[in-house]
Amino acid sequence: MSNNQVITAPRDEVERLVKLLQYQAHPYPSPHAAFWQRLLDKPVSAKSVQRFWSCEAKNIRCVRESDYDALEQRLINADAGLLHERSPKDYAIEHAEYMATSADHVLTEFQRYGLALLAVDEGGDEGEGELFDAVDSARQDLQEALVTLRSRTYEFRKRQARAITL
Repeated sequence: MSNNQVITAPRDEVERLVKLLQYQAHPYPSPHAAFWQRLLDKPVSAKSVQRFWSCEAKNIRCVRESDYDALEQRLINADAGLLHERSPKDYAIEHAEYMATSADHVLTEFQRYGLALLAVDEGGDEGEGELFDAVDSARQDLQEALVTLRSRTYEFRKRQARAITL
């Protein structure tokens, strides 16, 4: 029979014990405080699992060991400044979506402009000024939509060229 026993205790509980022995022992700090502090200061081997448990945890999730390790590696890389950067292809795809949205907006504004012109052609003399104002407003909105589409097309082509060359 062996006298060695392994007891697992949360690190924060051991730290509380050390503080209790150091600062609240009567009349002098306990010599056991230094022993426990040395155990806390002892480097942990790389092979040991560094998990923790908290009785005060409110949101506990179970994860596979491989998922936990992958997340831990991502956090280590993030701390080292090695975050996964988006590729030029990702940016090109993003700006293609912006360009498609802008093209849809141009089609909507063109349809609105066509309806305003149709209203002027079919309309009588009454409210003719309002109809012309509606045509001018629709034309201006269509021009703005075309400028936006041109800008987004340029941004897409710029990112597309970067994605192709890399």
